[in-house]
Amino acid sequence: MHFLSLSGDGFRVWRSAHPAPGESPLLVGGQTVTNGVGGVSWDASATDHVYVEAVANGTARLTYAFLGTDDDAGVASRATLKMTAFPVDLDVDANGDGVINGDDEEAELTTGGVILFNCDDDDGVLVPPDVDCDDLGVNGLNDAEDLAKLLLHGVPVLPNGLRLVLEISDEAAESIRVFSSPAPDAAPILGRDGSTLTIRHEISTPVDSRVFGIEGTRFADAGYDGTAVVTLKIERADGTVLASDAVKVRVAPFILSDSTRPLEKVYVSNADTNFVAKLKTAVGASRVVEVSAESYGSGNATSWKPDVWVQDEVEIGYTRTPSGVAVPVALDLPRNRGLEDWPPNELRGTNFGYSAKGGSGGSANYGGNLECTPPFTKDGVAYPYGRALVGTDMEPALVDFINAQGVQAPAIALDMGWLSVGHVDEVFAFVPSGSGFKVLVADTRCALDLLEGLNVDYGGDASGAGASSLVDANSNWAVDQWAGGIVRIVSGDGSNQVRQVSGNTSDTLAVARPWTVPPGTNSQYQVVARSAYRCLFVEGNEDVGVASSCTSNSLTDLSRNWTPDCWAGGAIAIVSGDWQHHYAIAGNSSDTIYLEGVWDAAFPPDETSVYVVVTKPKLGVSDLSFPLGRPVSQTVRQYLELYKGSGVNVVYNENCQANIDAAVATLSDEIGLDDDDFVRIPSLFGPGDDYKTPVSYVPSMVNLLVDGNKLILADPFGPRENGVDVFKADVIGKLPGFTLCFIDNWNEYHKKHGGLHCGTNARRVPRSPAD
Repeated sequence: MHFLSLSGDGFRVWRSAHPAPGESPLLVGGQTVTNGVGGVSWDASATDHVYVEAVANGTARLTYAFLGTDDDAGVASRATLKMTAFPVDLDVDANGDGVINGDDEEAELTTGGVILFNCDDDDGVLVPPDVDCDDLGVNGLNDAEDLAKLLLHGVPVLPNGLRLVLEISDEAAESIRVFSSPAPDAAPILGRDGSTLTIRHEISTPVDSRVFGIEGTRFADAGYDGTAVVTLKIERADGTVLASDAVKVRVAPFILSDSTRPLEKVYVSNADTNFVAKLKTAVGASRVVEVSAESYGSGNATSWKPDVWVQDEVEIGYTRTPSGVAVPVALDLPRNRGLEDWPPNELRGTNFGYSAKGGSGGSANYGGNLECTPPFTKDGVAYPYGRALVGTDMEPALVDFINAQGVQAPAIALDMGWLSVGHVDEVFAFVPSGSGFKVLVADTRCALDLLEGLNVDYGGDASGAGASSLVDANSNWAVDQWAGGIVRIVSGDGSNQVRQVSGNTSDTLAVARPWTVPPGTNSQYQVVARSAYRCLFVEGNEDVGVASSCTSNSLTDLSRNWTPDCWAGGAIAIVSGDWQHHYAIAGNSSDTIYLEGVWDAAFPPDETSVYVVVTKPKLGVSDLSFPLGRPVSQTVRQYLELYKGSGVNVVYNENCQANIDAAVATLSDEIGLDDDDFVRIPSLFGPGDDYKTPVSYVPSMVNLLVDGNKLILADPFGPRENGVDVFKADVIGKLPGFTLCFIDNWNEYHKKHGGLHCGTNARRVPRSPAD
């Protein structure tokens, strides 16, 4: 008689290796089967194999015996197999709750556990640009906290010929590193070690539960999705795997910060001390970090002395540790100019990561061309971290890197190639608005409309005139609407005379100086409002008038009563011709301006010349005819009617607006915006250094720094009507609820074709999915 018995719990014995559905096991713990004498029937002659399954940890014995009967009663033969069941179990915190337990099982091979690209320098001793994952060690307690944990459950002594192995693939070895523990003295056991890739690590048994440390050695990128699989297995000497378990790990992504997040720190070159002082006043001195112009970009072999474009050099985003703690990361962009060493030298450090992204030094790959929208939902798809915003000319390798992070993909590409610099931050900015956001957009149409509103004129026929007046009985003017303006007799009696208007009634203009020949009833005239002669780009005082007489180095206006030398150090320009000619002022009497030099003999002023005199004009390129450089201040009328009324500036900016409108349409379509979601900011463009592609002509108010409900903008130095800058007033009126701080960024930034955002870089409070 044959019998088979199973003692102990946690095991089952089956007749076949693949039981049919609903089939009962041959044996469970505590049962015996025989070939017909008691127990469960078992035909030993028909079964040469049985199959054992462990269903729980534990120890059991499977006994086979042959018993004699009658005269041969008793056990004739017996064999016993002692069995021990234990898990081959490798676990990771897959649900991000900070604990490795049974709750992680379901996600271990789907979402996987988060690991950190260990790209900071926790002990501060690495030579830039090296980071913690470059030196193969665990650099103190801070570095140990950056490691994720892998939990291996205990394994007893394995029989001879079996081995316990922890394994990763060749590809994974290029992207992760596993340490013997998550402690400061841990040794690397898997991953790259110099030129060697270690992909297998044999573990001696017995082994109690053990925790390994694991780090990432790079972010996801094109060709690498940021994930790796770590496998624990028991195998025979020939490599046959008897049991295994695997977990997936994924490198936490690099995440861009959008401008609606709270501001933590602002980085700015100390090249312009006045600019820095005003920035500190606006955002608070404790939040401003000065970048040494002397160390980075001043005195080196490049032409960037100093290199003030901290926004373009680096993109400051963040990543997250396995425990969910946000770590700022400086993504060093392929710019390679004066600031090249600033990110690895000054930003990289304890709990501040650093990663360099290679590529060409083209402007399209700079930080001003890499922005991020705030969160939004479109067509039922939520983007809790927003989407990256890039120019279409950005190199594919950099766009692929951003998209590989996953959380802000796909990047929205906007055509900025029509611009000289070609950055998205020249045209767009995002500001908070309630629970959402608004998009500020550069708008030339808005700026031109504001200027046209100042460029008011009127033409008519004289009904009569006095010694110092002109009558038009057909007019119905507001009292003094033309005061300070200029009237010209364009035909008839007294033609070509020009006078300043001192005031007017409903039908009569009073002029500041008597006519040489009074206009007659055959005379036609044109009167231009004072507002048309308001100047762009003047910081000090300004005045407009008509010359009474001139010498080779002076201009007299007998209608004036100036304070002596109130215009000294300023500039005077003759603005009634086709071109604007600036001259430095040595001083003045009550009615006469004296030049430091002489008038251009080709364009001498006369008694028909309209002049504009200013103090503190903003300065453009160097010009020996003006001691501090050539002023670029220009009257509204001159700007709009440049080149004999052909409106070159107007046409140029209308063409720019067509490109802006196309980008607005793309952005609207990608994130689901309406026209009301845009705030149109007055902006004007002009040819850059190549005299073709556009740069900002007016200091850009879109290229700004956002600090919650406080906006730090470039002072546009727009035309001032009644003492109020019309560009500023327009923006203030469109942004209720915001505090606007206007800062002069002309010298170090605007003159060099950049803006306030280009010259600053913000570190912001990281966003979490709950935000």
